[in-house]
Amino acid sequence: MSRVRLSPWLIALAALSLLLGESAYLWAGLCCVLVHEWGHALCARALGLAVEGMEIAPFGGVVYVRGVEQLGTGAAVGVAMAGPATSLALAGLCGCAAYALPKFLPFWARLIEINLVLALTNLLPAFPLDGGRVLCALGYTQCMVSVAQKALYDIRRDLSYMTYAPILFI
Repeated sequence: MSRVRLSPWLIALAALSLLLGESAYLWAGLCCVLVHEWGHALCARALGLAVEGMEIAPFGGVVYVRGVEQLGTGAAVGVAMAGPATSLALAGLCGCAAYALPKFLPFWARLIEINLVLALTNLLPAFPLDGGRVLCALGYTQCMVSVAQKALYDIRRDLSYMTYAPILFI
């Protein structure tokens, strides 16, 4: 994989959270999103696809994979489900850590919550979420994946800018 890019708005939000003293859970959540996206990237690489990069933004992330449109149904579903499966596995690991280190139970509980929300939200059957990609791979909708992915990612990015811009100027 060539690079991981952090959205400028994400960096601004992180700086603001540091100033407000609320950064621990933000950074933990970003790490969970990063691991989720790595799940997609590692699965794609295991299938021989070129992973060109990854971007983490305030409302999630995206992995840029070349050739995912040509995958067979099973492989495309596997790449789409790798992220939620990784998030669920991470929630399980955090549960084990909570059992082993109960002193930090509130932190582990928050990480479990973040990963479960991340996995379940991404399973919603709406493109560009992972559940929507599964439906596209199974043929329930007619998708032009590369065009739709780019357009919807741009919309999501722009919405995140509009959502966080007022916060930055308050």
